[in-house]
Amino acid sequence: MKIKRILTSFIFAHIFTAFILTSSAIAEDKCNDEINQILESLPLEGKTVKKFSTIELFSNMRNGSSSVGFERWISFDQCKGSLVIVVDSSCFKQTVYTRGNCEIKGIKNY
Repeated sequence: MKIKRILTSFIFAHIFTAFILTSSAIAEDKCNDEINQILESLPLEGKTVKKFSTIELFSNMRNGSSSVGFERWISFDQCKGSLVIVVDSSCFKQTVYTRGNCEIKGIKNY
């Protein structure tokens, strides 16, 4: 009985991890071109991208949750902080802002 519980937990953990990784990969691919176009249109003034991550945004409703858009968080080698690009589920730009000590001309910083 103890082995069955361990195997069940192990299988659940792997299925759950696979779901999270698949969701992350989908978020990375969906709207990727549109977000890159927004990024290319910004006056980055010599900043080079250090790393980025894309997060899918969900709205929780009584009948379940649905995707409402994506956020891409981008960090640069030249500043501490992030540039955030938010698009809706149709990949249209909603907002662009910076966080921390990373300033970009014409972009609000919070």
